[in-house]
Amino acid sequence: MHSSGNKRIWPKSLNRADGQNTLQAKHILGPGNGLTDGNPNLAQYGLKCVEDIRRASIISQDGLDDWEQAANSNDVYNWSDPERLLAFRRAVDTRRSAIYQNFFDRLGFEEWLAL
Repeated sequence: MHSSGNKRIWPKSLNRADGQNTLQAKHILGPGNGLTDGNPNLAQYGLKCVEDIRRASIISQDGLDDWEQAANSNDVYNWSDPERLLAFRRAVDTRRSAIYQNFFDRLGFEEWLAL
């Protein structure tokens, strides 16, 4: 739960508006081309569809199945299923790895290693 893969750098106004919303309501799950309901706050940041939000949240297509299983849209408050917990852990770990890979690539650490 306290993993960096379970956190996202997100504008304060958007984060407060999300609150305890489900991943569907946060526009992370659903069809990639699904619109964000014309939310002007999201549009202000260029986030017009679900795929835009996934990209900004560093959630790849590879980890999406785990996020869907962890969301448990049928019973969001029931965490008694160990498979749900494992899916959440895999999703968070995959995202954490992607975050650090993103830092590594964007900051050019590969070039630093050559020095």
